[in-house]
Amino acid sequence: MRTIDKIFEELKKIADGQRWEEVEPFLTGCLDEAREEENYGIYIGTGNELLRFYRETEQFKKALDLSEDLLLLMEELQLDETEHFATVMLNVAAACQAAGRAEEARRYYVRALKILESKPETEEVRADIFTQMALLFMNQDNYEEGEAMLKQALPLYEQLADVQETDREREMNRHIHYSTVLSGLGEASYRRKDYADALSYYEKAAALSQKCFGESEGTRLLRENCASIARQLGDEEKSAYYIGLNRKEEPLP
Repeated sequence: MRTIDKIFEELKKIADGQRWEEVEPFLTGCLDEAREEENYGIYIGTGNELLRFYRETEQFKKALDLSEDLLLLMEELQLDETEHFATVMLNVAAACQAAGRAEEARRYYVRALKILESKPETEEVRADIFTQMALLFMNQDNYEEGEAMLKQALPLYEQLADVQETDREREMNRHIHYSTVLSGLGEASYRRKDYADALSYYEKAAALSQKCFGESEGTRLLRENCASIARQLGDEEKSAYYIGLNRKEEPLP
């Protein structure tokens, strides 16, 4: 029987070759093999990868059916207070969120948070959960709850800001999420007409975006927000500064 490392190695080859039609039959075959051998560790690990694939390909019914199977098995094995259980729950929550089942997603996020609160070195995962929960609320126009979630994520991202990361992709994802939190707090503050706080958050988001992603459309949009809010606050000098930065970085025709 394949080890989990061997399964991931073969899966990577399939993905690298963009042979997406092979992913489901390969992983379901590995699941069947693990079930026959009663190797539950490999079954759960492989099932979590298949769950992620179903979510990313918007096969939500398959994702939710599989998630129920995985969570029940892990509860039977008394793994329901482990980080592995929380990881599966986060995958399930993301599938529910993508499928438009916001309340179910929220319940899974909350349960995963309770597990991870007592675990060391889970700051980044918890920050990401708070961010996803904030997006759930804000997509339902519940900006008060969304802002509360973002304020819980913010200190965790600030704590991680100077952590050295060898994985470039992971580092970029962290910066994207941190910028999302800052801009989300800017939007929430603006809706409350707290323009000073809104400007402060948008300025931090714009600086982070420029540092990490250069003169992207996102960076320019954040600067436009800064310029607009500064003008509303009567700070024409700061408004002109951000307008000038965007003009300076405009591509040549």
